[in-house]
Amino acid sequence: MLITFSTRSGPSVSMFENIATTLIKRMGHSDTIPGAILAADLQGYYNTLQQALKQEQAVAEDADDQDFIDEPVSLQQRSYPLMELMKKAIERGENLMWDYD
Repeated sequence: MLITFSTRSGPSVSMFENIATTLIKRMGHSDTIPGAILAADLQGYYNTLQQALKQEQAVAEDADDQDFIDEPVSLQQRSYPLMELMKKAIERGENLMWDYD
């Protein structure tokens, strides 16, 4: 299943449910779907997600002693569209919502 993240005026972002729920949990929110974050609280959730992704990236880099031919797409890379949507919502003072597509 796909989960779609949206704001009032920005484009929506869709991703597979397992990735979406992982990111929702990393931002410190329950993985309830549908869900939402109020504009006033969004900056804190953005910061929490950003910090969690940085920590995971550091752990992955420390554990990466081998050269991989086909390196999988990292959670940090997968989160980029959502992070951009969150930044725009913060700038515009909008809520972030998500639901099944």
